[in-house]
Amino acid sequence: MQRLLALGAYRRAARVGIYVHCAALREVDSGGALAAALAAGKRLYVPLVDDRASNMSLLHLDAPGGLVAAPPFGILEPTRTYAAGGGPREDGEPFARERERAAACAGASSG
Repeated sequence: MQRLLALGAYRRAARVGIYVHCAALREVDSGGALAAALAAGKRLYVPLVDDRASNMSLLHLDAPGGLVAAPPFGILEPTRTYAAGGGPREDGEPFARERERAAACAGASSG
């Protein structure tokens, strides 16, 4: 995790997307990275499985308490609404569009 936190791209990022690990599936523990992103004041987005075809959305996570266990594996996912106020969570779609725009700009400048 220290290598991630030391990356210049991570340090400069105002928004980050990080998966939430599932211990039952023996995935790499991302808990430290999630906590570090929140503590650093980064706008954190985590995946939510939308359907049985495994389509996903990235939703803003403002606090660890916004995660709940989802069947069948108990993977922690964000709730669709914020705990405080109950409004819908910010969708990470603008985050994804910004990443695509940056990649397109990088491709245009290299070619």
